[in-house]
Amino acid sequence: MTYGMAYPESLQILKTESLELRRLKFDLNMIYCAIHRLNALDSSKFFDMCNSSSRGHSLKIRKQFSLLNFRAFSFANRCVDVWNRV
Repeated sequence: MTYGMAYPESLQILKTESLELRRLKFDLNMIYCAIHRLNALDSSKFFDMCNSSSRGHSLKIRKQFSLLNFRAFSFANRCVDVWNRV
């Protein structure tokens, strides 16, 4: 039983990844599927694609400016930096 244990120790005992890492993997998978039209999401409604491919890959996404936290941490913004670094 992992009750009362620290979160990292519980993850090791259960042999699972952290919620943050699982969410990031899911988000990156959803972006990939949306860009390549493998799911029902219309990527143009969520992402503004960059047309420049001078560095990295040609599927870079432009991060949308936001003054409000709910938009800044939404699916369309929270993993753009990681996606562009891949």
